This record gives sequence, C-alpha cells and structure tokens, in this order.
Amino acid sequence: MALYLYTNERKGQTIERIFPMTGRIPRKIKHRGSSFVRDIPAEHSGRKDTPGTYPFWSSAAGVAESQISETTAYLARKGISVDFNKDGDIQMRSRRHRCAVLKALELVDKNGGYSDP
Repeated sequence: MALYLYTNERKGQTIERIFPMTGRIPRKIKHRGSSFVRDIPAEHSGRKDTPGTYPFWSSAAGVAESQISETTAYLARKGISVDFNKDGDIQMRSRRHRCAVLKALELVDKNGGYSDP
C-alpha cells in the first residue's frame, strides 16, 4: 500500500489516500462531492504549499457538518480555539494544538510518535 496526494485547487485543499501499488492508481477522485486530481509534485515534496507538517486538515478527528458549532463551543470551553472547514475537517495548527485537541476529544493517534497523544 502506498500514500497518494490529491489536490482540489479551487478549495486549496490536499487530501491523502492509500491505494495498492499494483494496479491502476486513479488520476482523479471524488471526495465529499468535490473532484481532486492526483498531485505528484506534492507526493515527492511532502505537502503542497505547507512548510513542514503543520497546519493540516484532519478528517479523522473531524465531525459531521451538523456538529461543527457544538464541537467548536465544547473545545472553546476547554480553552482550545479550532477551525473547521465546511466538510467538518478540523485544522491542526501545531503539534501542541493537535495534542490538546485530541486529548479534549478523547482520541488517540495510533501512528503518532513518542510525544503524540
């Protein structure tokens, strides 16, 4: 299995997808009603237009569109400022911010490093 990046230029959003290395890798995919095109330069350089790893949008820690305002208020009460896109993906601004968000939402990153939640 390999990681492939797809970008929607209009939204300015890049998403990751995993496909088997054997077989056909799609050039275009649909994600939540929007078209994304495979972004080979971003695959070779890390992330498109992003210095380092942060900020990034997390679908895994995101919520349903109907829960955005409730989750924003919940995290604000815990002293954590967050941004969601219209799909409910949450923006992780830094490692410290990500740790605080995941801890508040009682989520665990099984692929994280030693200092990750």
